[in-house]
Amino acid sequence: KKELDAIITDEGEKQRKIDLLSYQVQEIEDASLTAGEEETLAARRKVLANASTIRERISQSYALLSGGDDAPGAVDLLGEASNAIDGAAQLDSGLSAAAGQLLDLYYTAKDLSADLSADLIGRLEGYETNDAELDEIEQRMDLIYKLKRKYGDTVEDIIAFGQQAREELDRIQFSQERTEHLQAEKHRLYVLARDKAEVLTQTRLKAFEELNRRISGTLDFLNMPGVRMTLRHTRGPLASHGQDSIEF
Repeated sequence: KKELDAIITDEGEKQRKIDLLSYQVQEIEDASLTAGEEETLAARRKVLANASTIRERISQSYALLSGGDDAPGAVDLLGEASNAIDGAAQLDSGLSAAAGQLLDLYYTAKDLSADLSADLIGRLEGYETNDAELDEIEQRMDLIYKLKRKYGDTVEDIIAFGQQAREELDRIQFSQERTEHLQAEKHRLYVLARDKAEVLTQTRLKAFEELNRRISGTLDFLNMPGVRMTLRHTRGPLASHGQDSIEF
């Protein structure tokens, strides 16, 4: 019943609502948003906007790690440091522990350096400047910004708004069909309730007959045969207690 009462019956208001919801749903669905998209776009934009700087820093890190003809790399310097402390340990055995630790550090760094250097070189190719992709991201984020001004603070809010608008649009557009269904369901439930109320009425009437018989017997026993209890019963509208109106 509440849903029936809520269905828009004024055709003018109904059409205005349909037009507004249709526009909102179409605009959001055309955007094809995905949860977490804005964060992903922002991260990619940051990389593209700073691609040159990232490449320079990676190249610098690789050069410092691997070294070259003009200068030794970090691993080479560790090797030199290890050789130096090892020479000192030959003269003072108290430096043997430090020499061993530095030698272990050198070998560990040497092993890691090969893999790390290869990884850095491989990553350089991923930081090419791409103005076309950056422009697409800027346009996409601008669209999201405009939608956020209308429909919510986050992409997830916009998606939720679109889903709710779609559900409301469907409800209004199919309101006639829904109205007929609800009316049929209301009638079915009314008939069911009326049948159950009639069963309850018959049960009550039988119970009264039994009660009246017992009371009459008691009154006869008390030598009061002229006293009788009567019931006035009428059927009224359905209520939570049934359909009966009873007076004694």
